Amino acid sequence: MTSTLPPTPASAPPEAAASSPLAPPPCAAAPPPRIVHPPPPPPAPYARTPAELAAVGVVEAPRAALRPAAAAAGKRGWRVRGVDFEVDARYSLLRVLGTGSYGVVVAAWDAVTQMVVAIKRVARIFDDAVEARRILREVRLMRSLRHDALLSLVDVDVPALDSWDTWHDMYLVSVQMDRDLHRVLRSQVPLTDAHCRFFAWQLLAGVKYMHSAKVLHRDLKVRARWGCHEV
Repeated sequence: MTSTLPPTPASAPPEAAASSPLAPPPCAAAPPPRIVHPPPPPPAPYARTPAELAAVGVVEAPRAALRPAAAAAGKRGWRVRGVDFEVDARYSLLRVLGTGSYGVVVAAWDAVTQMVVAIKRVARIFDDAVEARRILREVRLMRSLRHDALLSLVDVDVPALDSWDTWHDMYLVSVQMDRDLHRVLRSQVPLTDAHCRFFAWQLLAGVKYMHSAKVLHRDLKVRARWGCHEV
């Protein structure tokens, strides 16, 4: 049930998106190799013992505890601070990045792309028609807009379904940013003029690219959980 998008190019020219409201999504890539149990462990810098995961509120469910549909689909079950995660076996959860009304976000090692990604669990996606349209808009924008200064979508994952009536959650997998800009600004680390210029450059470059695709950002503020790359 996983739909994987092609890797993000180094840069996407704004002119390519100027002729249409949204840049056309890239051509579909070949499906990723299937990861089966037991999944390959993360490399040494990202390996975590069960005790280390439990200390940050992340516990992997035993395979025997998975639903039959989930086990047959090669899913892994996790308990993250009281919230159930059911994601593809390619993902090994590492730590919690944030929680809130938007859902729960965790960092995970992706055995297919060989990088650390951020996974956001979006619950009850069909409970409200307006909220469902917002989620669809978010997925479409993140899939279509490709730029170094914008958060790109790596994958969209859904739980294994016993029936369509049981589909309530989805998981948005994106590139994990080096830093949370809100935390950087509130930290005690002094920011130089070079830092400020670099942050401003990333902001303006991303906004310019979105405007070239006729997309307006309605919530430009650091509390929107911006990420930033290291200087």
